[in-house]
Amino acid sequence: MFEVRYAAARSVAIVVLATAGLTLPLTAQQRALIPNSGDGTITVLSADSSVVETTLTVGPTPHGVAVHPTGSTAYVTNVGGNSLSVVDLGSSPSVASTVSLTGCNRPHGIVAASATKAYVACRNSNAVGIIDTTIPASPSLTGTIAVGTRPRDLALSSDGADLYVTNQNSADVSRIATATDTVVATIAVGNNPFGVAVRPSNDKVFVSNTNDDTISVISTATNLETTTIPTGRAPQGLDVSPFGDERLWVAIRNTGVVSVIDTVTDSIRFDIPVGAGTQPRDVSVDPDGSRAFVTNRGSGTVSVVSAVGLVHTTVAVGTNPEGLGALTTPPPVENVAAAIGDLAEPISVRCQNLTAGGGVTATAVPLQGIPAQAFDCEGSGLAISSGDRVRITVRGEYVPDLGLIGILAGITPSELRCKNQDTGAVASCRDVSGCLVPQEDLNCNTLGSELNANGIGFSGIAGDRVFIRLVGRKN
Repeated sequence: MFEVRYAAARSVAIVVLATAGLTLPLTAQQRALIPNSGDGTITVLSADSSVVETTLTVGPTPHGVAVHPTGSTAYVTNVGGNSLSVVDLGSSPSVASTVSLTGCNRPHGIVAASATKAYVACRNSNAVGIIDTTIPASPSLTGTIAVGTRPRDLALSSDGADLYVTNQNSADVSRIATATDTVVATIAVGNNPFGVAVRPSNDKVFVSNTNDDTISVISTATNLETTTIPTGRAPQGLDVSPFGDERLWVAIRNTGVVSVIDTVTDSIRFDIPVGAGTQPRDVSVDPDGSRAFVTNRGSGTVSVVSAVGLVHTTVAVGTNPEGLGALTTPPPVENVAAAIGDLAEPISVRCQNLTAGGGVTATAVPLQGIPAQAFDCEGSGLAISSGDRVRITVRGEYVPDLGLIGILAGITPSELRCKNQDTGAVASCRDVSGCLVPQEDLNCNTLGSELNANGIGFSGIAGDRVFIRLVGRKN
């Protein structure tokens, strides 16, 4: 069968062809479709290997892309042509046809809501277009829904019941009930709302306000903005990982970073630099939260970054790429690495291979220049093979709300021990279901309050010496 994930109104879609009955991780072919607005093309990227498979000419100024749930067909909006390019996603992708979208002026974001219906933001029509996709290769515009002024991006709730639309010039978001195709709420947000994403639990909607340098957080229960999250300059595309604590990833155009935000506390955890002048435009995340693809409009590239803040690779695509869709499978085996948060400097980190021997130590972290200090064990010279047992030891000074080791890559943890060397307080977890989950936070305070059998708990005051040890196997 085909398995497809199409994220919000992403300007890129990911397509996966998988054998029926298989579950993750998949090894079948996987593609990303990246509209390049500056040269009228889409780049077909092999997302498994981060290699360009082919480049297809579509219409003028391509912007959005969505994939039909069968996986057979993709739809690309052409802003300059008021049209929709229909792409055949067979073994050799090709543009099958171009369909006029008369009545939908300057189409932008697009989402596939079901096997029979897609929605498109009609920017200069102040409307959302309804597209009949019952016959995937022959889509047709059947109607429109009036929304705010100059709609741009769209995102569906995880149950498909609600569609959220950013209206840039009226500074609001339209909530549409997909069962009736009617606007049920109009929600005021910040200045120049750009991207939109829905938390998979459907309790929050996030909107990037490009001119205010903020993210609006909307409660779906009240249809009101509950808070804003300050960001770097000009936040644009964003995506939520459906794994673990559902982190929000935001492309910050003028700062050249991707901000990773905790959607529980609504605060930035750390930034991932992708390069000066790259102008990151959009971002999409693996379902397991382990990596993200970032389109860089300024440099004509796509960056592949990991959850520990490391840029794995950068791939050249076309001119002015608009965005990227979410990856549907875990990445190839990653280096063992850890992102370390909430310890005062100086911090020391030691990685040891308990199976084959050897170790590396860093005594001056952060190494990557981001608030959650990332240390790549293998990139620092430690040889580790799949299945090897690895131990990561961190030492530093305690600060309030300790949460270590924050994020992991390339390792399945089996033991975590946190100790305050000044007070003797200890919290530990060993092979306990639910307390050690790859890619989630491993929080010493949480272990102390919820999981420590001896009841001592983990606590301290600023400046206490802290020792954290994690053991696991390389994936």
